[in-house]
Amino acid sequence: MNILTNKPSVTLAQCKTWIRNKKSVDSLAIGNMSLLYNAAVKRGIEPALFIAQAMIETGYFKFGGVLDASYHNTCGLKTTKGGSDKAAKAHMKFKSWEEGINAHADHLALYAGAKGFPKYSPETKGYYNENCKANGTTKDPRHFTYLYGCCKTVEGLSGTWATNKKYAEMILTLVKEIQNTKVNENKVEEKKEETTKVNGKYKNGNYNRKGKVTASSLNVRKGRPGTLDYKIL
Repeated sequence: MNILTNKPSVTLAQCKTWIRNKKSVDSLAIGNMSLLYNAAVKRGIEPALFIAQAMIETGYFKFGGVLDASYHNTCGLKTTKGGSDKAAKAHMKFKSWEEGINAHADHLALYAGAKGFPKYSPETKGYYNENCKANGTTKDPRHFTYLYGCCKTVEGLSGTWATNKKYAEMILTLVKEIQNTKVNENKVEEKKEETTKVNGKYKNGNYNRKGKVTASSLNVRKGRPGTLDYKIL
C-alpha cells in the first residue's frame, strides 16, 4: 500500500466513527482525530494510514511507555541527537498536539517522497540543505534530506521506521478497520442537532448567542435563567 495518495480512501466521519467505536481509548484520540486527518490530507498522505500509525505509536493516546501525553509526540520522534528508545530525553517534546502531529506528518511525508519536501528544519542543524527553505519549514527534528523518498509503501516501514517486522501488518489491519467503518448519517445529523437545541431548548452552557432585549424592566441574575438561587445583580 502506497503511503501517498491522490484521493483519501476514508472520510473524516469514518475516522471519527471508528475511534468512537473503540472500547478502550483515551479521549485525546477522539479529540485529535480532525488534526490527524487534516495533517495527512494536506501532505497527500493516506489519512487512514497516518491515523493507524499514530494509534499504534501512542497506544490510542494512552501512552504507557517512556513518553506521556505532555510530549505531544504521536510517533516517538527523537531529537536530532537521538539516543536510547528507553530514554525520554532522547525524544522530542513538542509544545502542542498541532505541532507534534504536523512534525509527525512531515517526517512520514519525507519518507514517502511527497511533493514539496524536504523542508527546512532549524532543529536539524548540519544535516539540512539551505535550498530546502523554498519548501517552507518544519518542526520535525530529524528531517534529514537523505531520508527523502526512502520508503514509499506501508510495507517498507517495517525495518526502516520501526524494527518490528510486523509493524506494517499492524498498521494495515487498522487501515482496513477504518475503511470498513460505516457511518450512520442519521446519527450524524442527530449530533448536529444536539449542539443547537434539545426539546426546543438550548443545552446547558450553550449561551454564546447575541441578541437585543427591549423591556420596561429587566432583572439580571448571575446564574442561568430559571435558577432563582442566584440573587439579582
